[in-house]
Amino acid sequence: MSTPPAGVYEHLTETSRHTGRPVREVALEWAHGVDGDWSWWVPAGDIVIAILNPHQDRASLDDATVLAVELMTDTAWPAWVRAALAWRYAVTVRRGYASEPDDDPDRRAWLTGLLEDWDEAEHMVWEEIAWPGPFADDATSQWGPYRLRWFELQERLAAQQVAWCRARLADPTVRGVELGLVLRRLWDVGELTDQDLLALAPGWRGRFLRQFDSDPFSGLGACVVYGMALAEFGIAAPIFEHIREHRRRWETSVHAPLVGWYGTPEEVDELWERALRPGADPRVVLGATAGRARLEGIPLARACDLAAAEAGRHDPFLRVALAHGGRPRLWARDIDTDPRRSARAAELAADDSLSEGFRAAAKGLQC
Repeated sequence: MSTPPAGVYEHLTETSRHTGRPVREVALEWAHGVDGDWSWWVPAGDIVIAILNPHQDRASLDDATVLAVELMTDTAWPAWVRAALAWRYAVTVRRGYASEPDDDPDRRAWLTGLLEDWDEAEHMVWEEIAWPGPFADDATSQWGPYRLRWFELQERLAAQQVAWCRARLADPTVRGVELGLVLRRLWDVGELTDQDLLALAPGWRGRFLRQFDSDPFSGLGACVVYGMALAEFGIAAPIFEHIREHRRRWETSVHAPLVGWYGTPEEVDELWERALRPGADPRVVLGATAGRARLEGIPLARACDLAAAEAGRHDPFLRVALAHGGRPRLWARDIDTDPRRSARAAELAADDSLSEGFRAAAKGLQC
């Protein structure tokens, strides 16, 4: 990153007044004459405000956001401006507009159109321009949690976002939370390959077991995601043998969930009994129900339904069915915070292979 210049609004508007040229023309020429990057979000914002209001350094947020979307899709502007605007306005759109009350039908229609336009503009930018990633360290670091959460929930990734994930996956220094993140994201959007997984095999213990930070988003650590992916890709690996041998170190955090993909019938039965107890850890419930589904050849949702009937309560089995019974998985530790939960609940409620009670409980979670 390079240091962005200050006073860009004043420079653009004064140049426009002195030369009689439109601010937009002056700004475009200036933008092409400097070597900016995505971190120049303040100068990029100055460009937007100067175009909208050359007389006073202010403009409505609605107007500024609409113009930002327009400039992001206009390839006449240099890449740094488009990337900086995508970076600058992402939180405004995702956190602000996306959660704005929409009781007014006209406002609701406008917001819907804006969000759709933003999705396309942002995707276009990161298709072409290198993405800095959700952990990028810049002056907007206070927005980091929001950027990270949106990245976790994106239903499609642009080419440069996929490239960022793949580069982090290939970097042997990336461990813990970040490693789990890129594995989940590549897997969710269909970009994870068996070659990616095989490349992680040498030294896997160092990358997956030495740094065990709590993941702020997902309840499952990187090692669990890796083990799940290996099993579902049909790749033989000694990961579970090692975990089983050192079970006491990772009893609940790693061993329990991976029993679902690797455990013997005896291990699944043992975990099943634990899962039925009140207050069972969600990772124990996942391992028990996934294991029974695998061994009996039934869908995970059906295994969760059976567990709920035996335990005499629907929660937490319903939550596991919501999170892992469909694709993409809903990885959030608190699934109630995932905006896709309602749609997944509707799918379960409409599944006539499930019991009436389980379907009714799912229907109750629809918004």
